[in-house]
Amino acid sequence: MRSMLLQSSAALAFLVAFLFVYHKITTDTTTQFATSRSSSSKSSTKTSSSPASTSNPNVVFVYVDDMGYDSIGGSQYDLHGLTPFINSLIDDGLFFTNYYAQEECTPSRAALMTGRYPISTGTQYYLVEPSVKWALGLNETLLPEILRDYGGYATYGIGKWHLGHYTPDYLPTARGFDQFFGYLTGEIHYWSKLLYSGGSYYHDMVYMNDTCYYPYEGTDDTKYSTYLYGSKAVGVIESHDFDQQPLFLYLPFQAVHDPFGDVYEYTDGLNTSYIDVATYDEILERIPGTTRQQYAFSLHLLDRTVKSIYQTLTKVGQLDNTLIILASDNGGCYDAGGRNGDLRGCKGTLFEGGFKVDALMYGPSILPSYTQGVNYTNLFHVSDWLPTLVGLLGIDYTPSEDFAWDGIDHSSYIQEWNQNGVYSAAYGADGPRQSLIYNIYYNIDTVTDYNATSAPFAIRDIRYKLVRTHVGNDYTTWYDFSSALSEDDDISRGSCTESASASGTLTTMLFDLWDDPNETTNLYSVVNATYKASAYAAKNSLEAIYDATLSSVAENTYSNTIDAAAVKYWDRHSAYILPWNSGTGSLSLCTPTTSFA
Repeated sequence: MRSMLLQSSAALAFLVAFLFVYHKITTDTTTQFATSRSSSSKSSTKTSSSPASTSNPNVVFVYVDDMGYDSIGGSQYDLHGLTPFINSLIDDGLFFTNYYAQEECTPSRAALMTGRYPISTGTQYYLVEPSVKWALGLNETLLPEILRDYGGYATYGIGKWHLGHYTPDYLPTARGFDQFFGYLTGEIHYWSKLLYSGGSYYHDMVYMNDTCYYPYEGTDDTKYSTYLYGSKAVGVIESHDFDQQPLFLYLPFQAVHDPFGDVYEYTDGLNTSYIDVATYDEILERIPGTTRQQYAFSLHLLDRTVKSIYQTLTKVGQLDNTLIILASDNGGCYDAGGRNGDLRGCKGTLFEGGFKVDALMYGPSILPSYTQGVNYTNLFHVSDWLPTLVGLLGIDYTPSEDFAWDGIDHSSYIQEWNQNGVYSAAYGADGPRQSLIYNIYYNIDTVTDYNATSAPFAIRDIRYKLVRTHVGNDYTTWYDFSSALSEDDDISRGSCTESASASGTLTTMLFDLWDDPNETTNLYSVVNATYKASAYAAKNSLEAIYDATLSSVAENTYSNTIDAAAVKYWDRHSAYILPWNSGTGSLSLCTPTTSFA
């Protein structure tokens, strides 16, 4: 049985000492990229003019798309045995068992990059659509900017962006990445890299550095995307000069998002040309539903790719100086092969199945030995990664007051446990994060029906969760594994988004997540000052948090108007998805003069 973490006031001192003593090397801190960049930050306060030493650990952040709860580690339900390598990282690493993302792609990625709730950045509702003029605000300072400008890191992104692209100012290399290779929108086909938009198919695959972006037309552009991004990641690791700069490698994979079948070839998805026959046959026999089977194939190939990245870090002698983080961006989508264990709801909902996902951190030579092979049960939100990494890496950075992080620094709580593996308090009751605002669908320009008394929301403390949302639709139920359809491609649910699940009866609910983690019993109308008094007190407290938060919810300016200029521009550029409006910065469309690793 995996051990449980305890708190220790000495942990942070131990960890900082370990990082700087064990990994201290003497090296020239002059880097290829300017380390004395003047701060043009919109949302930061620079507290040190010098970046951290190049002895800082490398960070490889694997962000998995639409991976439902319990897809790795644990029981894995019908997926057991498909991620042996990722499970080995869990066995020797830190497994986050009380981890929360957001309910879908854009809000989750915004929270990761900013360390702030979507309600603080105006991304609380909707996704970035291919031809809509909307993006994460330029006044936000992002994770790669901080690691590059204050930590001296080389910053690479490979995979999915999905935070805006209608002008070059919103592209990844205008926002802190030195180089980026991948796609800009929310979903494409795995082989062709095609996206259907505006009545036609368009290619979505670009390469960019800090001065130039262009459509990627390499000979490998039809390679299965998980393997393509994995090979690019391997190339970056093999070519990087680790004596000059530590590496931040952000890998937001397409896997395990649908669609699994492609347009021209591989129309039925993965087959035995990618999956060994024994594994392929076992999946077909054990897992009902062709979409679920394709999800399983995709997950298995992701496991292989993570292993290849690990092996490359070993080969170049950097594994002992690298933190590997793997997490999902949101819950699984029922109609895309995703499941969320016994949790209620799926991607796009305010129930646990939309938010609670799997996450791990691996770094046996960096993290204290007593954190290896243990469960971190403290409440942890995706916005916590930024402040936690800043703390773990010893980067001297503080955001400005107007852009304060909602995320919590957990670095001092990655600490020792007692010999019996008994946790000092249930479910992280004494942990650094004591509450979580899942989301509040309020102050949205295009949704006028949601006001202070009708806006769907979810807020929790350590034990209780208060949620107001719609019930009575297919998204807000529990998936019944015992009656899974043999052909789940026939499920006609539409898409898993917050707007798609906004049907049925708007209902306010209170759940005891300690005793009822699957949200089966609504306590809202039955608790009072004498019956379940602690639940009643939590109900009042959470309602007060909601009332106090409303006035600070940022405006969501999403426009659902398709910009006809977008497809016209793409048509003029060989049917590639690119920014179609000019920006104010120096990043521009150009003919390639360099190639990605």
